[in-house]
Order: sequence, then C-alpha cells, then structure tokens
Amino acid sequence: GYLTLKIEKRPNSTEDITINDEFHPYLFKQLEKHRYNEYESFNKAVDIFFSSMESQRIESKVVQHEKQAMKKLESIKKDHESRLENLAKLQEIDNRRAALIENNIELVENAISVLRSAIANKYSWDMIAEMVKDAQDNCDPIASKIQNLKLEKNCFSMLLDDPYEDGDNGDSMVVDIDIDLTAHANARKYYDHRKDAAKKEQKTLDHTEKIYKNVQRKVKQELKETTIKTTIVMAKKTLWFEKFFWFISSEGYLIIAGRDAQQNEMIVKRYLTKNDLYVHADIHGATSVVIKNHTEKPEIPPKTINEAANMAVCYSASWDAKVVSAAYWVHSHQVQKTAPTGQYL
Repeated sequence: GYLTLKIEKRPNSTEDITINDEFHPYLFKQLEKHRYNEYESFNKAVDIFFSSMESQRIESKVVQHEKQAMKKLESIKKDHESRLENLAKLQEIDNRRAALIENNIELVENAISVLRSAIANKYSWDMIAEMVKDAQDNCDPIASKIQNLKLEKNCFSMLLDDPYEDGDNGDSMVVDIDIDLTAHANARKYYDHRKDAAKKEQKTLDHTEKIYKNVQRKVKQELKETTIKTTIVMAKKTLWFEKFFWFISSEGYLIIAGRDAQQNEMIVKRYLTKNDLYVHADIHGATSVVIKNHTEKPEIPPKTINEAANMAVCYSASWDAKVVSAAYWVHSHQVQKTAPTGQYL
C-alpha cells in the first residue's frame, strides 16, 4: 500500500510538517512524481492513514495558526516601514521645496511683493486673479510661475525649478508660498517642517518598535498556548484493576478494593487467587480488599498488610462516622466464595 504525502511549510522554521494526503493500493503512474511512503500491505497503509488523521489535523491547525500570527507580524512590520518611508519622503520634499525657494529667491520675493501690494490697495480676490491672468497672457516672468491663488489661506503656489540644475535632471515642483512671510522665511519654514518630520520619524521608529516587540511577545505566547492546547495526549490503555479502588504498596504489591457490593463479589470470585490475602474492616458493609501476590514467596510482608488494612478502614463506614475500626486478614483459601441465594457474598 502507498500513502501520498503533502508538505506544509512552517513559517520561520526549517522543519516542515508531512501530512498524509491519499491512500492507494498501487503506485499509479500519476503518483510517481509525488512524495509517498510505501507499506507492506494496503491494510497497513489505510490503518496508518486513519489512525494519524486526528493528530495530523491538529498539527496542520497549529501551522495555520502560526501562519496567521506571522502574517499579523508581517502586516505590522510593513505598516511600520510604510510610515517611515512616508516620513522620509516628506523630509525630502520639504528639503526640496526650501532649496527651490532659495534658488529662486528674487522671483519668489517679487511675487510676494506684487500680491501684497494688490491686497494693500484693497483689490478683491477676483480682481487679483484677473490681474495675474492678464500678466500671464502677456508672458510676465513672475505671473507665469504662479500656478494657483489660495488667498482664503493667505498663500499662493508657484511652479519652481532649479536654475542651477541641468534641464533634463532638474524637476519642477509646485511650492506653496505664504504671503505674510518673506521668501527666506518661507524657505526656513520648510526646513523647520523637515526637522519636525525627522523628529516624528524617530518617535515613530521607537514607538513602532516597542509595539512590534509587544505584539511579537504576545504572538509567541499565543502560539505556545495553542501548541499546548492542541497537543494530543495518547489515550492510556485501561488496565484490568483500574475499575476498582487500587494502589501499589510501598513494597510493590498491587492492592485492589471493590467500589460496590457487585465489585466486592467480583474481586473475591474472579481475582482472589492462591497466595493472595483477603482484608476486611471489622464493620458491616465494608469493602473487600485483596492483596495480589505476584511473587513466588507465599508470605506477604507485614507493612503491605498494614497498608491494605488502612485502605479497608478508610473505605468503610468508619471513615464517615469518624470512629476507629479494626481490620483483619485471611488467606485466600479461608474465604468462602459462595453466598446464600439472592444475596451478595
């Protein structure tokens, strides 16, 4: 028989998980390219497939949880990188704006003076806009650089390029100019913006790294808890004596006691054998206790007998009544294994 295999990769780990995918009686041609395990019989392959199905399902679930956790971390990391990239671009843009103003200082100052003069002469916004348009139509070098009037914000925008850069390499940029400030003050404002962005970038870096570490710690804890929760504890085979009260004595002897009248009878009739001892508390209705002698020695040590007697008393009515009761023991051949009709032994 054959089991085809499916490989699931664990994130950030060199250990992959192998999952049984399908079972087949023969290695068909289309399966030869797949990874597979071969077994001595088809029945064996099917048995392994179904017996490991639950454990592999849980392993696969753990892997999926790991992938989701890593995806969450990756998302935070990308968001962090995106914020830093945007802040870096903002610094670059503000630096470029300031440099363009400085390299066109006279042009910018003249544009500010013209608009200030128009405002001082109480021109309406519409009149100022018409004045600028007329100047642009006449190819005025100052007006031709004005792109947009934003008088409600007390500023205007100019299309500036660097006269010291090569025509092909120098990129033009639209720069907002504050009418209340001089050209130099406008340049300084953009330099200040760049400094603020740099400080914000550092704060963002520190803050985001702290958040990332906290989330990383939380994710690791969640993965640890998930692994613990999904670990399969193999079912332990129940031994024959576990249906009774039982314990192993200090000297290694198995001691069993009945939980009810039916089990008391079962212990005596079925499990009380040669060389075993029968122990009973000296009180009506007490449980039957048997010391199983697994050794070749006919005699059971007194310490084990004493421990069995304590068990007999503890599981009797004496315990609930809080009274002291004695216990006695006899050999297995001294115990009568039949009871009157209609009664328990």
